[in-house]
Amino acid sequence: MTDPKSILFGGARPDLFDGSILLPAIDFEQDGTIWAYQPSHAEFGQEALPVHGGPARNAACRRAARALGLDVSLLGDLHGDWVFGSNAGAGRILMEFTDRDALHMMVTQAGLADHNTYAFARIPARLRQHIYDFSVLGGPDALNPALPQNGDANHRFMMVLTARPTRNYVSTGGFFGQNCRIAGLANTTTVTSSPHYFSMTGSTTTVNYPVIGNEPVFPSTTSSALIGADNYPALPWTVGVPITRQAIGRGWFSAMPANAAAILGFMGCGHLPGNTSGNVQDAAPSYIVYDWRIIDTMLCEPWGEMHRLGNLVPQDLSHKHGDLFRLRDGHRAAHDFAFGPSGHWAGDSWSDPAIALP
Repeated sequence: MTDPKSILFGGARPDLFDGSILLPAIDFEQDGTIWAYQPSHAEFGQEALPVHGGPARNAACRRAARALGLDVSLLGDLHGDWVFGSNAGAGRILMEFTDRDALHMMVTQAGLADHNTYAFARIPARLRQHIYDFSVLGGPDALNPALPQNGDANHRFMMVLTARPTRNYVSTGGFFGQNCRIAGLANTTTVTSSPHYFSMTGSTTTVNYPVIGNEPVFPSTTSSALIGADNYPALPWTVGVPITRQAIGRGWFSAMPANAAAILGFMGCGHLPGNTSGNVQDAAPSYIVYDWRIIDTMLCEPWGEMHRLGNLVPQDLSHKHGDLFRLRDGHRAAHDFAFGPSGHWAGDSWSDPAIALP
């Protein structure tokens, strides 16, 4: 691995290889991280290029074990795996490590892809069970404490993806590549592999059905199960430009998963879960993943602006489970540090998908 120091962003203590974020002069150590896929992580990184059934290791496994009350002997239960479609072979999907040990996922746009052209990392059963046990059906009336989605038994889960587009999606000629999903939490019970907590697409839209508006909106108190979403920097999906995307929901849209096994937490490339129509084939974007994480905001320290604002004006009760502004701004600052002049991911380089995989 390139840098023996830190996972994200400058932490110098080797015992903190657990999904924390430590920022110089900011003192931002993040609790609540139950999943963190970081290919360049010094201890729990992606050691070899992904293959079907191969490991997708959780850099936050120690922190997650503490959060879930698991013995350290069960850390292996907190790692995920990779799933490849039956048409994800040569000429369809190509992966490589960048110069900074991030993972570059390339997908063909040359007429060879179909609905089985995909590859994604997924979270393990232990974390799916945790999400199932502490989530409910979402809905409006965010200020009504009597509703189940506003009770303490319902945690709020947040997804953060730091990535860099390397080839844009196709949105002409009848294609709708902007709808290609790249990460999300899916309920596979009611609609096969269709995301029902939130879903990130290559067009920098994050949705929880129904679509409620454009990003960045954070936090939101609209009548939706999606609390908020943020793109940083606030740009379109721009080739060559790193972006950190954040989303947080207050519950499942439309229906609860039937059980924990019906939950799919995923990140990847190609014809991903929910992309059921033919007009996204051969239209998917290629991109580099630096960091993909899931946070249980109920386990975050609730302090700061949301705490103070709550004494002045009504606020979405979801915010009592964590200072969402603090989380959002901490991730933004971490992004700036990581890609800044002395950052771990500064000066990265990669192959051009148009040449490596037309």
